Amino acid sequence: MESEKFGPRRLSVCPECDQDFVVPVDGVEYDERSWLLILRCGACGLRYDLHARDDEVDALCAEVDEGLDRLAAGVERLDRERMSAEADIFATALQLDLISGDDFAT
Repeated sequence: MESEKFGPRRLSVCPECDQDFVVPVDGVEYDERSWLLILRCGACGLRYDLHARDDEVDALCAEVDEGLDRLAAGVERLDRERMSAEADIFATALQLDLISGDDFAT
């Protein structure tokens, strides 16, 4: 583990490809201040075991949570755009008399 004077390692950065796509796969508490983790890089697929301090694990979890929040926001934006496009297409079809209420009768 890195020296305390340099602070925590960024566990989210892959030691193989240097990309910021590492996530925890599994982990167990080693002692009161550290964890044994299984990590995987989403960029290159590297899977490896690591012993890490609590502060490093906390920072990794925070980065993963931030990434999930960004991903969820992107999904919501794309979903709104898709629904808006579908509504526009539906409105155009109504205006051009391509569909009517009869198309939805049971």
